Amino acid sequence: GTELFPDGHFDLISGILLASSTISAVCGVYATTVFSMCVLYGKTALGLDREDVYYKFMESTRDCRIRGCKAFSTSLLLFLVDIFLIAIDKLPEQAQGPAAILAFATTFFGCKEFIHITKSASPMSEDMIPGSTSEKLEE
Repeated sequence: GTELFPDGHFDLISGILLASSTISAVCGVYATTVFSMCVLYGKTALGLDREDVYYKFMESTRDCRIRGCKAFSTSLLLFLVDIFLIAIDKLPEQAQGPAAILAFATTFFGCKEFIHITKSASPMSEDMIPGSTSEKLEE
């Protein structure tokens, strides 16, 4: 169910579902906003043939994009948790345990794959200015 206090008792699944849905939505909106703004301003700089400004913009927004990526990852993970919680809650009680184990295994495998892909892509967001490094910019 979706009621937090059915029959006057706190429903743990509904509480977790409410919390994970809320956090998932907020993280998703944050990630969408960050990446939309970076794409918009980045393409504007390139469209104006200001490659130097583009590289500086990308370097200066690096931390924002990293946070956006983490928010995106969190949003996806919690959305998956929401789907599994809803599905498990609707199953007969005797099927909920095995379904929870299957959901956990699926989530674990998916997270490992996602982490591998994002770690493999991380060099693409570092040292955006040709011929420089992040350490040089911080000096």
